[in-house]
Amino acid sequence: MSARDTSLDILLDLDGQTMFVGKTYWVEFAVKAVTVTPQRPHGLRYSLTLHGPGGSGW
Repeated sequence: MSARDTSLDILLDLDGQTMFVGKTYWVEFAVKAVTVTPQRPHGLRYSLTLHGPGGSGW
């Protein structure tokens, strides 16, 4: 079993964070630890979404 990469904690700490871009837009982070697989070699599932007026996401 390999040792856990603690540098990934910085990314995990972004889970649930919202950062505002100007007065109208914001970004939301979702970051979760998952089982390491060939498709997810770092053991993270993540998304970053941009939102605008009315809460719409891109």
